Amino acid sequence: MGLLRTMFLGDFGNWLDTQDNTRRIAQLRRRVGRGNARVDDAQNARLDALECENEQLRVCLASISHLLIGKNVVTRDEIASIIDAIERPIGDGPDEGEQDNFSIRTD
Repeated sequence: MGLLRTMFLGDFGNWLDTQDNTRRIAQLRRRVGRGNARVDDAQNARLDALECENEQLRVCLASISHLLIGKNVVTRDEIASIIDAIERPIGDGPDEGEQDNFSIRTD
């Protein structure tokens, strides 16, 4: 409606067009903001769930480790080397020809 407003109302018509466009821009920003908030909330909920699961897995690993050490199935050093290998950043493994210092016993 911009051209007709300008023709019939002059500067006031331009001002009305500017107000309409400002309102549309604000509506679009609110819509985009709400969409991002939903994504952020979903991501935060997923991160919280993963952190909780991670903590539960750490407790399980510690419990199993203590049980295996207590039954003399593995030594503390073997558990420590396994944990070091697990916590090592990806791609930061042993050099070519080297092996990790742990193995699974079958006896």
